[in-house]
Amino acid sequence: MFFLLDYGEVDGMMILTKHQAKKCLENDMSKNWTAKQIVSFQLYQDYLCMPFKRFHNCLDEVLGRPVKIHELIFSQNLHDEFENKVGSMDFQEIKDLFLHEQLMLFRL
Repeated sequence: MFFLLDYGEVDGMMILTKHQAKKCLENDMSKNWTAKQIVSFQLYQDYLCMPFKRFHNCLDEVLGRPVKIHELIFSQNLHDEFENKVGSMDFQEIKDLFLHEQLMLFRL
């Protein structure tokens, strides 16, 4: 178990620091998440929090089309497409994912 301290929040979405994202990747915390949960979380992060191949495959699945890697540069377009297609998870749903994985969130 590790603790996520002092995470940021933008428009109700939890944004991890580089160190926190690295810990999530090292602990493979997204291994039991659904494709929608993975995309809902990773698409809005500044740093990769899971294996890229997993995220990319889930993005293809959720959007129902092959997503080219260069599209990630213009992520706002993907945000819009994702939200129009399936909606986004709210902040409480994201926190619940972390808690489910035995992680604890504290706000300083």
